[in-house]
Amino acid sequence: MVSSHGHPLTCVVDDGQHRLIVDGGYTRLFCHWDAAGSARLVKNASAWLCGVDADWV
Repeated sequence: MVSSHGHPLTCVVDDGQHRLIVDGGYTRLFCHWDAAGSARLVKNASAWLCGVDADWV
């Protein structure tokens, strides 16, 4: 994901053992976190961090 200025907003790392998400959209989650699809982002990120997507392969 990139910001409206074209800068990285969310970065992910998956080295096979560890997963990390760095999200620069703090205000998106702080103010009205359940609006505009942010709740879905939180759910999807949580599932990815827990490795749920490994069951889909």
